Amino acid sequence: MLSDLGLLLVWLSYSADLVPAWRIPSARFFLSALLPQARPFQIDSLGLLHILQLGLLSLIILIRSNRVTRQQTVIEGELTNARELQKVILPDFAEPVPGFRIETVYRPAHELGGDFFQILRSKGDRILLVIGDVAGKGLPAALLVSILIGAIRTLAKEMLAPACAFD
Repeated sequence: MLSDLGLLLVWLSYSADLVPAWRIPSARFFLSALLPQARPFQIDSLGLLHILQLGLLSLIILIRSNRVTRQQTVIEGELTNARELQKVILPDFAEPVPGFRIETVYRPAHELGGDFFQILRSKGDRILLVIGDVAGKGLPAALLVSILIGAIRTLAKEMLAPACAFD
């Protein structure tokens, strides 16, 4: 934008050269405007405009970089919270059930997954195995998984078989 102002001044200077009566006064004006004297130095106004423009662009880049860094910090915090929530919800090991050997491994494809499983003892010597996948990722998916697992654990205490949920 500032360089556009400089270009406009140069264009006006060239335009004024087309009118013979304006040549000398316009040349004096534009030389004093574009190349002012600061004894013993001559100042290049267009160069100053370019330096100012580069400084403003650098400031804009710095501000945007700072904003992106803050947003990434917030997202990392959410992911850390969701990972911790997921660690609490997903079992590290299965309770021993007579007649069964149960081993578990959970490896999400991304930082945090919406996949979950539960291995619960039901009434008698039965086990309830629930495997699920919640659409989405991040903290919203982890919160939805926590609600589902809470509901599954509550219902597992009441049911004898999965068909009881649909009666």
